[in-house]
Amino acid sequence: MPLPARLRAELRWRLLVARLLVSTVAILLTVLVVPGLSIDGDWRWTLVLGAVFGVLNGVVKPAFQVLTIRYLFLSWGLVLLAVNVATLWLLELLVPPLDVAGGLSLLLGALVLGLLVPLLEALVGTVRPIVESHPAALPAPAATAGPVAPAAAGSTPAPAGAE
Repeated sequence: MPLPARLRAELRWRLLVARLLVSTVAILLTVLVVPGLSIDGDWRWTLVLGAVFGVLNGVVKPAFQVLTIRYLFLSWGLVLLAVNVATLWLLELLVPPLDVAGGLSLLLGALVLGLLVPLLEALVGTVRPIVESHPAALPAPAATAGPVAPAAAGSTPAPAGAE
């Protein structure tokens, strides 16, 4: 049964606000945790950083991941850290109040964001679960007519009717 258009639009807006909240909190926590990252200016820049980071995560990061998918398995996933570094570097270029002191701060910030964003998205519920619903209970094994004695080692079962 399809949802009415108004309800679908309302759900999209809620998802957009939830993702903006996740991006903003992730950026704020990363700036607080990682030394060398800072936001110059007032608290409103955090909202701007969250919005731009959300767009980068939704558009640019998947494009980077598609371009580097070939090397993902060869590098044991380190390419994802490089993609996060590139995303954070682009965020610094696009929003001037974000200040990254050096390469190590950029690397640590990308690592923290790479761990924090999926965790926050899972907590808020902006991503679909891996398993949609709980699996149905397994059926009980069929009951037997009586106890079954284990066969002796090396013996073959007797044909039916033979005693």
